[in-house]
Amino acid sequence: MTELGGPGERVSGEKLLAWGRKVSRIHLVSGSSAHRAQSVSVWGTPARCMVDKAWRVKR
Repeated sequence: MTELGGPGERVSGEKLLAWGRKVSRIHLVSGSSAHRAQSVSVWGTPARCMVDKAWRVKR
């Protein structure tokens, strides 16, 4: 499994798991009413994030 650790690197998927020692409040990201997203920050030594469900492209 590849592990990214530099600033600005991203992980994408349909479902992500994150764990750490501290989690911020949930912030709403702008969008239309049904398509709002939520954002949280996770801190830790180390804070980690893993793809739990891969992103599928429907054709």
